[in-house]
Amino acid sequence: MGPDEIRGLRERMQMSQQDFGRALGVSRVTVWKWETGRSIPQETYIGIMRFWREKIDEEEKRKTVENLLVAGGALSISALLHALTGSDDD
Repeated sequence: MGPDEIRGLRERMQMSQQDFGRALGVSRVTVWKWETGRSIPQETYIGIMRFWREKIDEEEKRKTVENLLVAGGALSISALLHALTGSDDD
């Protein structure tokens, strides 16, 4: 997970560097170093951040499907599949 991915995740979570660091148990300066490429997070922190990213992605997909179902009473299966997977394949 590179600097841009870390910064992007933090921003998606709408957290300051301070709050993001607190959630991980590191300092704001450590988060700043990761985001600027001055240091690389240990694998444990990378794993936690990947887990958070996956959960955010799942939540965004769930919200998309809910919005589609509310918006258009008769959505096709392919529209739902595309919303969930980005593909029309079964």
